[in-house]
Amino acid sequence: MRRAVTLLAAVLVTSCTSSERPQPPVLSPAPIDCPTGIVRADIVKPSEMVDQMNGHVPLMLPEGFGLAEAWGVGEGLRGNVLWADVRCREMRVAFSSDTERLTIDGPKVGAWTVTVDSPGQCGNGVLGDARCLGFAATVEDGTLIVQMMGLNRAEGDEIVLSIPLERP
Repeated sequence: MRRAVTLLAAVLVTSCTSSERPQPPVLSPAPIDCPTGIVRADIVKPSEMVDQMNGHVPLMLPEGFGLAEAWGVGEGLRGNVLWADVRCREMRVAFSSDTERLTIDGPKVGAWTVTVDSPGQCGNGVLGDARCLGFAATVEDGTLIVQMMGLNRAEGDEIVLSIPLERP
């Protein structure tokens, strides 16, 4: 009887601590490698990316998007993350711990300022010409810059509104 209880306890502990939990969308890998520019920063493991960004990552991504790359400190940034889909539409979130307040004019989406909304002005070798979207927000612990390529304005607004502006 004691052996059966021990075995049952071991099974319960193993099933409760299984590492096969589903990954949140921001950590799921991108479906393909898309062309990216040169980034002068160290690559960060996906498991460290959310901490590197002080939790300022989208809670929602469009269907089919996955994590393409995450970088740490470099180029004046504390973190820089790129997500992409199979068409190489891209979304990049950059976090600077510079707390100097931005004064940027433009339309507002919640606490975000739209810095760019230009159809046909961005692209890459896979996607071709696409819409550019840019957003900026000042947060307590720094500044967030979001750049999107190939997404429409409604998608862009929904994504930036899902990014926590408060530190967890």
